[in-house]
Amino acid sequence: SSKGPSSGFNQVRDLLKREFNRSVELQFLRTPSSFAFRAVSGPLIFTAMSVLNALRQPARGGPGPLPGLQPLYSVPDLRHQVHSVLQFVPGHVDVRLCNFSERVERGLLLAYAETRRRAHEQGNVTVQLLNITMGPRSAVNLKVPVDITFAVRDGRGFLTGSEVSQHLRRLSEVEFSFYLGYPALQIAEPFLYPELNTSHHLRSTWVRTVLLGVGDQLLTERSFRARLERRLALLLEEGLGESARRRWKRSTAVGNSSLQVVRIARLSGPERPLEVLYFVEGPGGARVPAEATAATLNRLDLQRAAIVLGHRMQRPLAQPVETVSVPPSETQSSSVWLIVGVVVPVLLALFIIVILYWKMCGSEKLEFQPDAINTIQQRQKLQAPSEPALAPNNPSSLQGHPSPPSVTRSRRAAGSRCGSMTRQTGRLVLVWGSLGSDHRERQVEGIGRGGGARKEVERAAPMAHATARQQHRKTAKKREIGPRSLVWSEKEFVDKAAFEFSETENMLKTAESLVGAVRVGASTTSWCCPPPSPTGAWRNPCLTFATPTLLAGDRSLSNVIAHEISHSWTGNLVTNKTWEHFWLNEGHTVYLERMIGRSMESEQFRQFKAMGGWKELQESVKTFGADNPLTNLVPSLQDVNPDDAFSSVPYEKGFALLYHLEELLGGPVVFMGFVKSYIQMFAYGSATTEEWKAYLFTYFQDKVDVLNKVDWNAWMHTPGMPPVKPQYDTTMADSCIALCSKWTKAGEADLGVFTAADLTTLSSHQVIEFLSLLLQEEPLPLTHVKRMQEAYDFNSCINAEIRARWLRLCVKSRWEEAVPKALQMATEQGRMKFTRPLFREVYNFDKFRDEAVRMFKTHRAAMHPVMLDLLSKDLKVDPTSC
Repeated sequence: SSKGPSSGFNQVRDLLKREFNRSVELQFLRTPSSFAFRAVSGPLIFTAMSVLNALRQPARGGPGPLPGLQPLYSVPDLRHQVHSVLQFVPGHVDVRLCNFSERVERGLLLAYAETRRRAHEQGNVTVQLLNITMGPRSAVNLKVPVDITFAVRDGRGFLTGSEVSQHLRRLSEVEFSFYLGYPALQIAEPFLYPELNTSHHLRSTWVRTVLLGVGDQLLTERSFRARLERRLALLLEEGLGESARRRWKRSTAVGNSSLQVVRIARLSGPERPLEVLYFVEGPGGARVPAEATAATLNRLDLQRAAIVLGHRMQRPLAQPVETVSVPPSETQSSSVWLIVGVVVPVLLALFIIVILYWKMCGSEKLEFQPDAINTIQQRQKLQAPSEPALAPNNPSSLQGHPSPPSVTRSRRAAGSRCGSMTRQTGRLVLVWGSLGSDHRERQVEGIGRGGGARKEVERAAPMAHATARQQHRKTAKKREIGPRSLVWSEKEFVDKAAFEFSETENMLKTAESLVGAVRVGASTTSWCCPPPSPTGAWRNPCLTFATPTLLAGDRSLSNVIAHEISHSWTGNLVTNKTWEHFWLNEGHTVYLERMIGRSMESEQFRQFKAMGGWKELQESVKTFGADNPLTNLVPSLQDVNPDDAFSSVPYEKGFALLYHLEELLGGPVVFMGFVKSYIQMFAYGSATTEEWKAYLFTYFQDKVDVLNKVDWNAWMHTPGMPPVKPQYDTTMADSCIALCSKWTKAGEADLGVFTAADLTTLSSHQVIEFLSLLLQEEPLPLTHVKRMQEAYDFNSCINAEIRARWLRLCVKSRWEEAVPKALQMATEQGRMKFTRPLFREVYNFDKFRDEAVRMFKTHRAAMHPVMLDLLSKDLKVDPTSC
């Protein structure tokens, strides 16, 4: 009857409503042999495969499988099917709808057409989507991969999956992502190849490699084996010195040979290693002996192999599955050489370590030793002074930052104190150190109270210092803050640090979604910071340092961690070739840091942070002088110590250039594609500005006319501020600007209108901006500053960024009571970002100029050499005469 179809499918409709979580109607079409229907929701149409996938879910009170239910179109067999994976799609996109599948289908067609154009092939092709699936989203994981299965056909019929894969893999991930409109995790892998002979009778030709750190999720990917096989083939290429040919079957061609993976299996062990068995066929199908294949691969460097495969591995890199027995005489000889060459040096090294440990740390195994690393020669890299930093809850724990970019010399970090450094594979470990400042507080109290009191404090300083060191020995504690993240600290600060950096894993995931997965070694890190170090934080592939001045109690400045995470790609994976090109490290890192902030917060937040960075750039240019060549983005460092050139210029001028290019070339999404491609292009290497610029023009070859309009000489080689000032969104800054204007225009009679309520709607970021704006104005009258303290109580603020700006503002307004507090903060931690401006403000206060110099000379022994050099120039003191 006419109502037969609809009554028979009522249960189907109800099931689809539950699965799709929206109203669904079925539209029917009678065909000669069957009923056809489609599922719609208003104007939206669901794809046939999404309906089938929903109906094939385990029954939950709905109907069982419907007999003969299949799509109207024909589905090719597995040898024609290809599998692509998107990293994620935005939360508002429903992959089950036809509008999404049409977009993907159109993108695949454009991508395939581009590869045929590059291969100079003619003819028309069509793309048929077979399935699109995505795992369930959750509140914790909103970005889940999307699997796409498709086939390609030309006038003769469907092409084999291996042929389609061979074409599409000529594109980079960035290019493929561009055509599909979403970031790609996997370009294209065929589902099926004709296999070589994998019989166990030929087991003697099999080779074994054991991988470490392979997650279970990777093993569930359908193309993992093919991808691993291709990477093993790349290693074999390097060993043989040959180039890969076209991949045409379930093996990967290498020169005149083919490599095929036979089996992948887990082994027992704490790291759950993964055993990979494979073999190589030579010309004409002749098997290459396992010993020959293993010897070829073992000639390669193990670190290089790990980079190519994307995983760590056990030694040896490759070994025959059926190992040939070794004669006893050879075994004995090998054992002797093993003892002589390995065991003896290891025992000697352990003996030396025990002696050093006993000398440096005494008998307390896990305690922080204040002077334990005084004699260690450090060779370190500077980090941005523009990074936000937070003060701890106890002023005595305010710390400095690590080292400089000097590549010409190693330096001794006098008076430094560092926690134990722990390396754990796949872990982000934060290690913090603190230093008591009781003796410093007592010294500051002597200011302005007569020479006798001052001299008495100075005589007591060495003893007070020694006492403080004894009182502040701390036992290291740790807290897990994520699957890859640990925080190490003294027990008094570990919980505060764990709270402050609890978003580390989200930052890591966000960064990976922007620029790809963390490469080998980049996720094994430690964090610590000796107090005299002059910067906020800096990162190495397996060791990152940071400072307790980041502890504000509200996570307001944890973007410093985002900055250090970003260095895993821009700085470690790709490095500036010389210090003239330092901006390539830091400009891109600041750009990526703010893109992480954009993803986790908003575009307005990114713009707001960029405005703050512009002000810091203005201050650096003012300090150096607008005509100083060291304010060039690419300065000439001939006969110049790179430490002397350090400022926010490479950070913020570099970011301003990248942001300017972003605006010219199509916005953040488009330009982020270039940044990711640049990282992939120069990965595991170094780059110069010229190479970066050449690649920029290559990547945006369709927009060369736009790039040619950029005044490159003014940006790169002209001192002062950039030639173009970005027009940032001022939404978050408007309230800061209004409050600043209100204070600068207020008269004596108007001061009563200011109350603590003025700051209740402002975030910590906005309070920092408010104070930064006031610092750019003429000094406030002393009555205004005192009223500000009464209303806002900035003296009790533990945020180091706020406190430093507030004290500078007070000294600038000639409030004498603020001078001791300013000098206390300047000397109890060693960050150039805080110490140099505070000392300069006190030095510019004529009444206390001598006091600033005296405090510098008193504390110079505890200052990092970089700080000592630069601060002596700020205060016009000869450091050798101190």
